[in-house]
Amino acid sequence: MKNYLLNILTRCADTQFGQDAIEHGIRTGAVSLVYHLDSDCRVITQAYDVLCESYREYIHAASSAYTSAFGVPPSVLAA
Repeated sequence: MKNYLLNILTRCADTQFGQDAIEHGIRTGAVSLVYHLDSDCRVITQAYDVLCESYREYIHAASSAYTSAFGVPPSVLAA
């Protein structure tokens, strides 16, 4: 299964953000895998822009929640 997911990620996205967005879509149920590589890649490719926007919104909400809870944005801690 791990190799299957890796194949999907590398076939459907060429950036780390895109791969993260696809993983997020799978985890949240926005993408349901049927475990047929061509079919799954077709579904993901068709939904790619929506998956990226949804992931962008998720990251923004998580960052805002972190800032509210701790008083500093998460990027300050990574520097």
